[in-house]
Amino acid sequence: MAKLKKLIVKITADPPIGGEYDLEPRGAFFFTNREFHLIKTETGIRPAEVDDAASNGDTDVFVGFALVALQRAGFDNPQVRKIVWDLSPDAFDVEQITEEDPEEVALPPERALDEPS
Repeated sequence: MAKLKKLIVKITADPPIGGEYDLEPRGAFFFTNREFHLIKTETGIRPAEVDDAASNGDTDVFVGFALVALQRAGFDNPQVRKIVWDLSPDAFDVEQITEEDPEEVALPPERALDEPS
């Protein structure tokens, strides 16, 4: 199974907030307690519900990801939050960057290793 390495949050908006933002894990989680709190207070989505909300295309969670990405980039103020909430749902794209878990990489069948090249 692939391990999630980072998220790339793409925001289609006018400068200065439009662009691509990397969200890399902060320790064992992608978000700090404060960032989870930001997502919860802005969207109502609790930390245990984030994965499910993202899998089901809940637009609020993408707003939450965008707000965290912008906060990490130094854009943390009420005006930015208002702008983000007023964007169209298609203004957000989140790309998942994964890496293979080395313990789960499938090996070829044993016979295939014995066959001449």
